[in-house]
Amino acid sequence: MIPDFDDAIALTPTPNNPYLFSGTIKQNQWSINKAPNGGILSALCMKAGSLALNNYQKLVLKNTEEPWFPHPLSANLHFLKVSGYGERQFKVEVQKTSKQYAQVLIKMTKTQTDTSPIIMCMAWFGKLNSNPNAWVYESDGTTLDMSKVVSKDELLDQFHGKPADALNSLTLYRSIDVRLLPDDQENKKKERAWISFRNGRPMDDVFSLSFVIDALIPHPITILEFDETSRVRKGLNWYPTMSLDIIFHRLPDEGNIWVYETFDTVSAHDGIFEEVCKTYDPNGRLLVSGRQFAGIVPISKAQEKMRSKL
Repeated sequence: MIPDFDDAIALTPTPNNPYLFSGTIKQNQWSINKAPNGGILSALCMKAGSLALNNYQKLVLKNTEEPWFPHPLSANLHFLKVSGYGERQFKVEVQKTSKQYAQVLIKMTKTQTDTSPIIMCMAWFGKLNSNPNAWVYESDGTTLDMSKVVSKDELLDQFHGKPADALNSLTLYRSIDVRLLPDDQENKKKERAWISFRNGRPMDDVFSLSFVIDALIPHPITILEFDETSRVRKGLNWYPTMSLDIIFHRLPDEGNIWVYETFDTVSAHDGIFEEVCKTYDPNGRLLVSGRQFAGIVPISKAQEKMRSKL
């Protein structure tokens, strides 16, 4: 059975606290190298922020109209600890609101008593528009000429024909269909892919966008090209996200299934790297963009570190 995205980001409200929610990060689902994928954690944070602001609008602003702040507009996430699996708490503190925008601080912790944050997220919420005609200005970077992009129908699933145990350490890919374009031979620090949920769930909301912006594994050639001074061991590494900045540009059309993602490594040195990701709809309209700062850790050390913190 394919793990369901909505089940993965389900949150339960806490009685008598409209700004505290709990969610369960399930063992060996939506994971890379036995660690929960950062995109799932980002989506959980955005879901908590949206639910809390809906409660705030009703309880504090005394307004029961349709939600004023249903969508994240921007988010800055800092990943302070290894998340691990099991129940996690999401506490939302409303910092500022107006009729158009709201700012929140979201903290993910292990339990209500263990309040040391695993993730700290500052985010702005408001309303996104899927209509490109509503834009006053957009630069060349907000649209892509899709006539120059290889169709998803000409590409195979990244794990097509591979044995089932090939996904034992990459369980994320049991849930998403990733169709990588052929390597760019002139610049192997680029990655291009079509992505969808395997069970047919649309990628048409802000939570799926929060997830997909961090759903691709760093290009292995990119990481392994650097010499010993980069402190990267040749072989399998773990790439823990340290910080992630996300800008949400527009909503996909309702029912949209596929997105197209561009993924570029900016730099890699001293055991860290920076990457930029942009996600487009099938018409070439920019949906969400992100910039990630991450570490490069040899997998054996990463596993030891994770075991010590779980």
